Amino acid sequence: SSTVAPLLQGMVRALLVLVGFSALFALASAQCALGDHPNCANWVRNGFCQNQFYSKTMLQQYCPKACANSGCGGGNAAATTAAPAAAKVENKNCDKWNKDPAIAFCAAMEKEQKEAFCFTTCAKELAPTDGCTLYVNKAGTVTTLSDPGAAAPVAVATGATAADPILHVYVKDGCTLQFQDATPGNVGAVKNGAAPNFFPITETVEKEAPNFLCTCP
Repeated sequence: SSTVAPLLQGMVRALLVLVGFSALFALASAQCALGDHPNCANWVRNGFCQNQFYSKTMLQQYCPKACANSGCGGGNAAATTAAPAAAKVENKNCDKWNKDPAIAFCAAMEKEQKEAFCFTTCAKELAPTDGCTLYVNKAGTVTTLSDPGAAAPVAVATGATAADPILHVYVKDGCTLQFQDATPGNVGAVKNGAAPNFFPITETVEKEAPNFLCTCP
């Protein structure tokens, strides 16, 4: 009996370990979608799998097969299959992502990503009606300033400063956006409305421009 007891204890421990691993595998598998979103191949090419703003849960939900780091055994975008149709649910972090100046989701991300993850929060960007829109960092929160545009536009104050800079702009097809200084005089390059229509602002003179003109036919 002194020999049998240790053997039984070893078998029990082995079974417990096996059960634990099985439960863990089942839990991990339950988080993985059955297939990839139809746009995964394009998203992967644009860095979706490595983007720090997308959680592992998002990779598992939208591109489990295309993303090697999803934990779902993926990594082959060419062999992915579309997941069964399901009711679209916006990601719970959309509002936070959109207001964060470091992300400015609705201004910075591609149309496909807005449609897939934040279609409600980014509704205005998916179907814009204004001629020009500025995305400004106001005390750590992204705010928008829009103008319908006109053939003979009037300068609009941006409220931008070094501490509260302009981050992105949207310019409608056929329209142009021109920043102005306090003189007023034109500064920076003219932004012409054409795809992709959303432009990051990187030049200091533009980021801090006090006025802008939105010209539309």
